[in-house]
Amino acid sequence: MKGWLGDERMVEILMQRSFVCHKRHDLQCAGHMLLRGQENDFVQLATRLGIPLKLSGRELIFDNVEQCVAHHKR
Repeated sequence: MKGWLGDERMVEILMQRSFVCHKRHDLQCAGHMLLRGQENDFVQLATRLGIPLKLSGRELIFDNVEQCVAHHKR
């Protein structure tokens, strides 16, 4: 299924240093953390504090930013 956000909005989201989950607004977006890795503020903080992030669902997201943006292009 093709994405619905549009490529410009997806670029805006992915360029953020962190992003709130669209399903649970009290959590950070695991997809953003998985896709952006050390460029995500929460991933950086967890790394610095030695807190393991038990993020699941890697197989459900894109391999890179370019693929994600292309998916959402209108």
